[in-house]
Amino acid sequence: MAMMRTPDVKKDARVRRSMRESSFTLLATFVVLFSGSRVCGQIEPQQRPLRYVSEWEVPRDRWNEFESSADHNIRPLMEMQMKKGTLLSWGTYRGMLVQDGAATHGLWFETPSIEGLEKVLDELSRLPPLPVPPAAKHHDFLYRAQLRRAKSSQGTGGYLFVNTTQIQPGKRQNWREWWDKNQKPNFEQYLAEGLVTEYELVREEIHHAGPNWVYLIYVTPSAEALYKLNATFAANTAKRPPEENRLINEALDAVVIPSGHQDYIARALAYSQR
Repeated sequence: MAMMRTPDVKKDARVRRSMRESSFTLLATFVVLFSGSRVCGQIEPQQRPLRYVSEWEVPRDRWNEFESSADHNIRPLMEMQMKKGTLLSWGTYRGMLVQDGAATHGLWFETPSIEGLEKVLDELSRLPPLPVPPAAKHHDFLYRAQLRRAKSSQGTGGYLFVNTTQIQPGKRQNWREWWDKNQKPNFEQYLAEGLVTEYELVREEIHHAGPNWVYLIYVTPSAEALYKLNATFAANTAKRPPEENRLINEALDAVVIPSGHQDYIARALAYSQR
């Protein structure tokens, strides 16, 4: 169960906002997982919140400085906004797979409204600038949740996954029906058993990759939880007759574009959600 994410297309439109001397980018994705987390009772979140993501390509020799700055400056602000009820979730993360020209670090936060989003952006703009070179690449993304399920939790050291799917034109509803029938029961089980602390289906609110992309974002609190999640998925699949699994896969192939599938995995540096 790897995570998927929108391709980095150079011609994609960028949504930018200046925050002191560093802007914050919208990511797809997404979202972050962490170990050492404390999980409380499950709640029914507000519907269709906005997810703002900022990503930076930080030089390797600046990683420790960048992460220390984010922990010292961004984390207290986000924790305060969670206590005030402005945020539904937030997180900082570091991608596990380093690629030339790709972002290495990111920040995400979720708010129920555009007013809340602007409030948090304004507060972020008052912080000291992040220690990144002026020429460092930075991208912002804005998403809106189509489905969001979470447990109140906070922690560090878990895993963030983003699964990106490109749906065939005119088949978005078909894909959603397929997902609700064949994948949602799995994720409800993972959530109930503490194998994930949150899962979401989101689409871009401000499009730069087209309207037929959908992103599944989920957070696992530890390596052990991730191992159990994959084992549970395999066990659930094995319970079905081979013919049923074949029909499920064929139904998926009939509504997606296989080359549009991408996965993303990151380590959470810090996070909180409710």
